[in-house]
Amino acid sequence: MKKRLIVLGVLVLVLVAAIGCTSNKSDDGGEKEVNVSVSEIAEKIQSDVEWPSMMDLDEQGLKDFYGIDASDLEEYDVKIPMMIVKSNEIAVIKVKDAEKVEEVKENIEKRAESIKGTFETYLPDQYENAKNYLLRVEGKYIIFAVHEDITKVEEAFNSFFK
Repeated sequence: MKKRLIVLGVLVLVLVAAIGCTSNKSDDGGEKEVNVSVSEIAEKIQSDVEWPSMMDLDEQGLKDFYGIDASDLEEYDVKIPMMIVKSNEIAVIKVKDAEKVEEVKENIEKRAESIKGTFETYLPDQYENAKNYLLRVEGKYIIFAVHEDITKVEEAFNSFFK
């Protein structure tokens, strides 16, 4: 009986230790920084949710469409629709310096307004879609998405920051 209690006690300690090791908290109680590639995040989002035909933005496209200088970013994955009959768009961005997050976010908000303006009198269903965009910051990561099922997009993004 005594051996069983000892084994049970050890198992409980191992379980508690394992749970403690999976926390996103750092030793000082703050959030640990997640280090995942934006392409991994974007791939998950695109596999979890159906998207129309999209094309990647290069550095010049990022500057033209978003007003963001690629030199401020550690990495990015930005896709816009190939044809302007859909408002769907996705941008997963990781800034180099946390101080640039707010500036990048402001530029993305301007992009969101531009998308809404494009569809306001053109395609009403796409205008409604563009009004319900996702813009969220998690540390140095920023997600911007326009999609019919924005909840699934957000869930896929959030899965990297639990």
